[in-house]
Amino acid sequence: MCDWIPLANFAVQCFILVALAWYALETWRIRRASQEQVEGLQKPCLTLATETRDYDDAILEMDEAVGGMIVAARHGNVALQNMGNGPAINVHYSFDPVNRRQGANVARPHGYLQNIPPGGEFLMPLARDVLRNLEYESVITYDSLSGRRYESRIAIKNLVLTVFYFKRRK
Repeated sequence: MCDWIPLANFAVQCFILVALAWYALETWRIRRASQEQVEGLQKPCLTLATETRDYDDAILEMDEAVGGMIVAARHGNVALQNMGNGPAINVHYSFDPVNRRQGANVARPHGYLQNIPPGGEFLMPLARDVLRNLEYESVITYDSLSGRRYESRIAIKNLVLTVFYFKRRK
């Protein structure tokens, strides 16, 4: 007599199941977006303190280095700068030579510090002239207050900052 009623019932239940799964997925996306917004309010971002490169050197790309910013001299040393919104904690930094032909006697500075407040600087025990005439990659890893891990990678060629990467580490 009414053979289509169980089939219609099954179709309605399948539709409700799909709608519920879609709703759960959208709720999950909203939760992730709100977490990212909160993290954005306290996200640190570390880089090296910089200053403007000499105009003529930048235009002529002296020493085959493309870039308009150079490592700033802070009392003759290199400084880390937090340009993010939150403090960077458990900061590890290293400077690794890019070209192996630079020799085994090339400095490989590295270190740790507890924190850098937002807008703050840390004067590293690294003379700026150590980076002169060489290529380095600086890797800086640090945490936010929420425990998320971040990494800044900076390529330096004869004091010129040529590449900057900022990412969240898993």
